[in-house]
Amino acid sequence: MQNTTGPYPLSGVKMPSWLIRFDSEGVCTSPQTRALLLDQIRSAPPTDIVVFSHGWNNDFGHAAGMSAELMRHFESHCAAHAPGRPFAPLFVGVLWPSIWLSFDEGPAIASGGLGGTGAPEAVVAVLADRLAAAGGASGLDRVFALLAAPSINDAEAAELARLIAPAFGLITDEGAAAEGRNTVAEDVLVMMRAMDATKPRKQSRAGIDSDDISRPAGSGRASPGMAAPQAASGLGGLDPRIALRVFSLYQMKDRAGTVGFGGVSALLWDLLAVPAGTQSAAQARIHAVGHSFGCKVLLSAICAQPLPRPVASLLLLQPAVSHLAFAKAVPGTGQPGGYCMALSAERVSPPIISTYSRHD
Repeated sequence: MQNTTGPYPLSGVKMPSWLIRFDSEGVCTSPQTRALLLDQIRSAPPTDIVVFSHGWNNDFGHAAGMSAELMRHFESHCAAHAPGRPFAPLFVGVLWPSIWLSFDEGPAIASGGLGGTGAPEAVVAVLADRLAAAGGASGLDRVFALLAAPSINDAEAAELARLIAPAFGLITDEGAAAEGRNTVAEDVLVMMRAMDATKPRKQSRAGIDSDDISRPAGSGRASPGMAAPQAASGLGGLDPRIALRVFSLYQMKDRAGTVGFGGVSALLWDLLAVPAGTQSAAQARIHAVGHSFGCKVLLSAICAQPLPRPVASLLLLQPAVSHLAFAKAVPGTGQPGGYCMALSAERVSPPIISTYSRHD
């Protein structure tokens, strides 16, 4: 993305479009564009503002393309079903760094080697650091041995999930927690199997890439070279490096909450607080739309602090949040789910709509 200040045109979209960027800690990295956006809303108030946040593993091109496609459909729908209605919307896209581990889909997860981006080494290093911090460093040798295997069976997959679970911390931020089981280890194993099940099944080829997965610098004594995992598809086993992808996913899950709570919440508050431009004009209705972990970004923003007025609507597209996120009382704790507050009329006016697909 070029360094631009001001609106960013989306292909085929007529409404004014603005893209606001945040870093991994929720700090707005496009403050000038943010300030110009608020000035624009004050001087030429729109009737509606659509605030959209993309999900996991979207770079700028994917996020901008998804935003453009969504808004093209939206504009087409409005033209067909609400002709002549006073309607002057504005689009605000929230961009956040949701990519950490970029494996290709399918067998390339296993057969891509360590060349190219170097992302696997980075994730292995962070995984090792997190395990050491959580007191799980004693099992690092076994973790590396399992990650280096061409494929692992069910018992080995369960063992790997148990060994790396401490690196995930307590995944309880939305109230997915206590149902009388080892939530983290079991969730990791479920995710590993789910990701493996969605891979295209293709027969592996012998001799693909022979790079070694070695213990990363700074993670303890060096381990001997280990054969890179080959694609497990078609071999009846599980690709062990899927565990790294699951680790990446949960790290991005935490980041989505941080970005929403620490940065997007302030932007949302400012958008809601902008007064009407004239005595006859009403304040713009704010419509929040999230996809996947983008739903977590917006829910965290909505629940972070009291709002000047409610968000006019909330659309959650395949939200990557716990099924207990909106619970009044989480089983085993009696505490409300992490996003229960979003259901209050002070935060969001109905409707609140959530969608899912057969892949969820």
